[in-house]
Amino acid sequence: NGTNKFNERIGNSIVTSLNVFARLNAGSNVVVMPSLQSYYEYSKGIYVNDVLTEGTGMNVMMAGAGGEVVWKNLSLQLALHLPVHEHTESNNLSSAGRVVVGVTYNFNQNKYLLGN
Repeated sequence: NGTNKFNERIGNSIVTSLNVFARLNAGSNVVVMPSLQSYYEYSKGIYVNDVLTEGTGMNVMMAGAGGEVVWKNLSLQLALHLPVHEHTESNNLSSAGRVVVGVTYNFNQNKYLLGN
């Protein structure tokens, strides 16, 4: 983790997720993928001048449902995550939940960097 021009940096952190989904064909070019999702995030916090700032750490496990709709090369993702477990200190804010929205466009690719 690098330091910015204000001498701030993010401490060691980890983010992981697990999605279990089903693939449903909804037409010749449309695929719908509903999913159950879990998400874990840990961050030690933010350092300013190499001093850990109190109340900036995060340790939360979230779970929820989501889905993706794919049409040709374009996909739209939507999910709602609610906290299942969270470790907070006395001054930390707690998570109310998270809405995830995404749009992806996949280019037609004929050549690959690592083989075909």
